Amino acid sequence: MMGVGDRLRQFWRALTQDDNDATREASSRVRLMQTSQQLNNLLQRHQLQPGIDYCISLRSRQVQISLDSPRAQEIVRRHPELRLRFDELFACLGEIDGRAGYPCRLEKSAAYRASWKRASGR
Repeated sequence: MMGVGDRLRQFWRALTQDDNDATREASSRVRLMQTSQQLNNLLQRHQLQPGIDYCISLRSRQVQISLDSPRAQEIVRRHPELRLRFDELFACLGEIDGRAGYPCRLEKSAAYRASWKRASGR
């Protein structure tokens, strides 16, 4: 039979686990927003215009990214810092998806896939 002290410890562990999960989720979302803003700033530094050359849209449970002009695609191909920032963004998405139990959705992105595997425990 479990004593009152054991029940309280068990309750406390469950309570703090929920807090830790919520904190990790919030931290991942903040990191995703910061990384997308850094990517946006870097694309603009290369004279690319949002809505014309590229689009980054963050919504609840949905992220849309597109390089809409050949110039934007070429600039991203040529500049390692832009590719690195995209990898960071994909890693954030992989972490969020893995923790939420979603299937791996971006098999072609090594950064996403590695982050997803770590977060999902697979």
